[in-house]
Amino acid sequence: MPDFLLPLLARNWNLVLLLAISHVVILYAWLRAERKGRWLSVFFLVLPMWYLMYRLARWRLQLPELAISFGLGGSVYLLWHLLYLRKIPLPNSDNIQVWGQES
Repeated sequence: MPDFLLPLLARNWNLVLLLAISHVVILYAWLRAERKGRWLSVFFLVLPMWYLMYRLARWRLQLPELAISFGLGGSVYLLWHLLYLRKIPLPNSDNIQVWGQES
């Protein structure tokens, strides 16, 4: 086996997969936010979650797994967005309905 593949085999791939899935979910939630509220979702959803992931990875000494999951999650999200999500209209105030009790 080539020597350059050995560091990749020593990674915790379960953690990489879990973090990559969470990156895809966070990016999906950010994109589905209303255009006016996107900056709020960046400050209250995306940045805190990525910061917590970074702190956890730094505490557990698994920063390479975090970097691999960023690349993997970002590429999966980009492919999914190009193939499927561009066809879904973005939400706006006109087509958002609130479910509640009818008076």
